[in-house]
Amino acid sequence: MGVLIWEALSNSEIPYSYIADDNQVVRAKLDNERLNKPPICNRQLWTLVTSCWEDEREWLPNFEEIQERLSVIEPSEVSDVRQPISSYEPPTGYTFKLNVDVSRNGLLGGKFRKIYEAQWML
Repeated sequence: MGVLIWEALSNSEIPYSYIADDNQVVRAKLDNERLNKPPICNRQLWTLVTSCWEDEREWLPNFEEIQERLSVIEPSEVSDVRQPISSYEPPTGYTFKLNVDVSRNGLLGGKFRKIYEAQWML
């Protein structure tokens, strides 16, 4: 849940997108490397996010606790996440070409019916 909140506060940036190799991402996580605090995240939200990354299961907040903690944060305490288009920088992503770098497999279906399974071509 902490990564989901982090993504919302990071304008949908892909976690660990600054690391190109998937094996290095795994290594970073095994080395307990945490995601950086987004600039618009206040202290209360960041405390909540990091509590979701606890190693000990008994310290992890459940959804009810997360909802309670979110409900007591005053809206005025949260930075305005809106940015003018002129200052917006898109999140780091991957550049790829269909049928060159990625192959599209079967349609997964779902609510939007346009989500496909894909596979990196090596």
